[in-house]
Amino acid sequence: GDGDDGVRRQTIVVSATLPAELGARTAELCRAPRHVTIAQREAAPLTVPAGVAQHVWVVAEHKKPRRMLRLLEKVQGSERRVLIFANKIKAVHFVAELLGRHGIAAEALTSQRTQPEREACLRRFRAAEVQVLVATDVAARGLQIDGLRYVLNWDFGSNLAQYVHRVGRTGRQGAGGTAWSFFTRNLRPLAADAVRLLRAHAQPVDPYLLQLVGGADGAEGDEDDGGGGGSDDGDAVSAAPAAV
Repeated sequence: GDGDDGVRRQTIVVSATLPAELGARTAELCRAPRHVTIAQREAAPLTVPAGVAQHVWVVAEHKKPRRMLRLLEKVQGSERRVLIFANKIKAVHFVAELLGRHGIAAEALTSQRTQPEREACLRRFRAAEVQVLVATDVAARGLQIDGLRYVLNWDFGSNLAQYVHRVGRTGRQGAGGTAWSFFTRNLRPLAADAVRLLRAHAQPVDPYLLQLVGGADGAEGDEDDGGGGGSDDGDAVSAAPAAV
């Protein structure tokens, strides 16, 4: 379009992925936009690395802290680093502070931190100086952390693509990994897609998640019984508790 000085400019938007909302917005802002893609135009099916064990539980907000702490108690040894995702900055700080009160070294990674602060935070996490990194989606895409075995979604995510990108931080380069996710009842519209994704990857499905698909209330499972679907922590987690 033309700038304030009358100079005609050309704007290029480059993205690894192009959500429908962004595509519609660029069409509104650009004059005679052209779309160039290096791939199939049709959206590729969402997939999770085959080596990732996925566990999605219907969990009430007030039960999340205890469930998270019980899961982290079971992670031990050199694989104890865990990447936790939350949807909002406020939730990231809440989780990081909660972990600190329980003696678990954790850092928060959000858009509020400067780029040098983010890079220093990631260096400490990669070096295992920090055992748990709690992040918003600022860390979800393109983040490479070698040997990361565990991802925990404090919030499932607002859409399935977001969930897949987060879970994809583990199980990279053919390695195994485990992804735990807390699914709340307000996400009922995503339940059917979540079930289809889990079944497509031969993963266990929480019966309470199936209830949400069927229109039932989907009452949350008791955290002491594994949330009603599969084991509480997955095969990749040692049953012997240890401090994280």
